[in-house]
Amino acid sequence: MPRFGRLALSIVPLLFASEAYAELKIKSVLVAENLANPVFLTAPPGDYQRAFIVEQAGTIRILASGEVLPVPFLDLTEKVLTGGERGLLGLAFHPDYAANGEFFVFYTRQPDGALTVERYAVSADPDAADFGSGTAVISIPHPTFGNHNGGMISFGPSDGYLYIGAGDGGGGGDPAGNAQNLGSLLGKILRIDVDWAPYTIPPDNPFVDGNPATRDEIWAWGLRNPWRFSFDPVNGDLYIGDVGQNAWEEIDWAPGTSPGGENYGWRCYEGNHPYNLDGCGPAAQYVFPVTEYPHPEGESVTGGYPYRGGRLPGLEGTYFYGDFVTSFLRSLEIVSGVPQNQRDRTEELDPAAGSGRHINSPSSFGLDGLGELYACDYDGEVFKIAWAEAAVERGDYDGDGSSDFAVFRRGDNLWAIRNVSRIYFGAASDLPVPADYNGDGTAEAAVFRAANALWAVRGTTRITFGSTWDFPLIADYTGDRRAEPTAFREATGLWSIHGLTRFFLGTLGDWALSGDYNGDGTGDAALFRPRDGSWAVRGLTRLSFGGSGDIPLPGDYDGDGTFETGLYRRAEGMWAIRGVTRAWLGGPWDRPLPADYSGDGTDDIGLFREWTGLWAVAGFTRAYFGNLGDLTVTR
Repeated sequence: MPRFGRLALSIVPLLFASEAYAELKIKSVLVAENLANPVFLTAPPGDYQRAFIVEQAGTIRILASGEVLPVPFLDLTEKVLTGGERGLLGLAFHPDYAANGEFFVFYTRQPDGALTVERYAVSADPDAADFGSGTAVISIPHPTFGNHNGGMISFGPSDGYLYIGAGDGGGGGDPAGNAQNLGSLLGKILRIDVDWAPYTIPPDNPFVDGNPATRDEIWAWGLRNPWRFSFDPVNGDLYIGDVGQNAWEEIDWAPGTSPGGENYGWRCYEGNHPYNLDGCGPAAQYVFPVTEYPHPEGESVTGGYPYRGGRLPGLEGTYFYGDFVTSFLRSLEIVSGVPQNQRDRTEELDPAAGSGRHINSPSSFGLDGLGELYACDYDGEVFKIAWAEAAVERGDYDGDGSSDFAVFRRGDNLWAIRNVSRIYFGAASDLPVPADYNGDGTAEAAVFRAANALWAVRGTTRITFGSTWDFPLIADYTGDRRAEPTAFREATGLWSIHGLTRFFLGTLGDWALSGDYNGDGTGDAALFRPRDGSWAVRGLTRLSFGGSGDIPLPGDYDGDGTFETGLYRRAEGMWAIRGVTRAWLGGPWDRPLPADYSGDGTDDIGLFREWTGLWAVAGFTRAYFGNLGDLTVTR
């Protein structure tokens, strides 16, 4: 096997199919429970330690270090008219919250149900708002019906203006005709400047034209009940989940370059379909949805977010959404205004296996300070969308000194090791964590069951260690050639090594990466911070290498007995090993799997192409083994 210094000469980039879905597996992880009808989650800009959860009755709770704090951040129950679709519905932190402490809430007001946006400030205690600081920003009368309130508020990613989603006023079929009336603020998305109290109108709003019959606050119109809109922080694209009447649910979209003014068609159209064309113009004047789905496939869309965090490489720009009534979770990508790669994620993100839980009523999605994605279940729970595969050590299952091609098929609990064996072990919800646990020079099949923190090693042992919140890692921390189970608690940076020690390294958003970084024959705790490309090895070193979107893949690429920092950049199929080389193998949908496939003591760059079952090792071999949906258990 050639050393890495000569790899670039022998590598031929592999072709890949953009239609396939071989990105890293994802799952949902319970992070909060026993809440009172959670309807939103968000975080202040730059706050990587806390998330703020909105409860419909009027309270805002803080999730910190894996726990919901007992005292609410803000309690507005005495102001909020709640029940049905009414309540405290929205929360947005000012872009300069760290300096000015301001945030904004959207609720339906007692006793008349008016749609109300208020400004508040944090108190001297960062975990408590100043209730007395509340001042009105805007109030929109909504007296007749209790439904169709909208409720989303969000700051634009580049302009710093506050956007407000207001429903059409309720009742069936928009009886007041609000959505198509530019003199009404109902059935609209509004855009205002809140840096001047109570607010001013941005001069480039689309209806700032001196016409007294139109409201200058309007940014977009023709909406029925925009239940969650969001912006792509990279390009400013706007996504809107607009709840349908009785036949069609829709996702609307506008590019970040739009000057506003889009008319999304309600009540003339429901989705792409005529609803009530009385008084309507030609179809060309309306903006139709990028995707829709019929009843009873779903009955109440919950708009979500395009993913731009750093923990799920390969999903950058993928938009997640769901349905409140039928409970499905889906994703798509928008490319030049066209939906692509539409995918049902319901089964993949169902936490039920091994936990007894479901996401029964997805009321909202949310983002933490790192851009990581969450789903709120109206039944009282919040789930984080996370990577479903554990970081594990090498997979030499037959003791011949080389890593084997191996997969774990969760549907039937099958472990298949090429040219070695086939065994059945574990359950569909388990994370495979194979390693040499008994020091005999071969890897054993093993799983971590997050629901009850169970580690099970086939034929060896079963222990309970860690918690549901932890991420499992494996390394030999003592030098006895036996792997020790390790739990990394991302929310607090706590590392727990079974039978040895506990310490803190890292924070929310960091990737935990164990390995031998100094060549002393024992594992070291390390982390990669995608937001700034920094690596930290406990007690050894800190350096910068890579960035957001890169997959960290440390390993011994030069055979010197120590781990080098390495990464895979999916968009380019590029492998970069610090101080060693750069090479190209694979594409965005391939799963990178470096390991010592040749048995020469150095790690080789390799990949698994899930939709074809192809394994490719640079300069060494190509083979077909495994199926779509298999988890790799070689590394």
